[in-house]
Amino acid sequence: YLGENSSIIPKLSSGDHEISFRSQDNEGHWSIWSYADYSVEQHPIRGVEVENTELYRGNILPIPILFGDEFTIHSEYVIEIEINITDSSWSKQFLVQPVYEDSEWIGYFGPSLEMNPGIYEIIGRTTQNDSRQTPWIHLFDIEVLNNVPEIEDIMFSNTTLQRNRDATLKLNVTDLEASSDLSVLDVRVYYFDKLEEDWVSGFLSEVTFNESSKMFEIDVLPASGFKIGKYDLKLEVTDLDGELVTLIVDNSFTII
Repeated sequence: YLGENSSIIPKLSSGDHEISFRSQDNEGHWSIWSYADYSVEQHPIRGVEVENTELYRGNILPIPILFGDEFTIHSEYVIEIEINITDSSWSKQFLVQPVYEDSEWIGYFGPSLEMNPGIYEIIGRTTQNDSRQTPWIHLFDIEVLNNVPEIEDIMFSNTTLQRNRDATLKLNVTDLEASSDLSVLDVRVYYFDKLEEDWVSGFLSEVTFNESSKMFEIDVLPASGFKIGKYDLKLEVTDLDGELVTLIVDNSFTII
């Protein structure tokens, strides 16, 4: 038995082969030659035609499979595909197994919002007439990507701020993976201080999340002696995967 992992098998061309064997003991003595006939066939899966090898969580990737030839009786076959969920564990999770429709075999990969980002390997094998089974072969690698947060709206109660007068800043931030609890996002807001020539939080309060409005809110109170003029605003949003999104808005507000 050569086994699925034999280095001989991939090097043999399709067709009939005679293979000779002999063994050597620990004293260096060789056995007589033994001979065996083998018939080698091409794996019926010829490859895949995926549109992309990167996919964001929550999306679906069709997996068209190139299979057989004009003489193949497709109704005799079942195709299985698996993915390496961990380094040592293979699973059909997140996969829809291929079926033969409209003259092609097609399966699907749909990573959930909880699937860890990273590069995964998808393999395939076939079974003919419920008995004859091929080895697993590598089909393609796919990188699962994190959906980054999106800063949709920035709303001041008044973009012209008076010194020593209260105002509010509201942020509409979305994140597909955190859509059920946006409060897990780390949101920070800064303005560019022209005297210190740096981004500071200064007269901006800590960011809070309003459960009712689903908005992030900041209290704004410029000091009485604060320098008048236009100011740039910088927003930083970090999700649970450590993905950071930064947005800078030039001349976002004016202090008078």
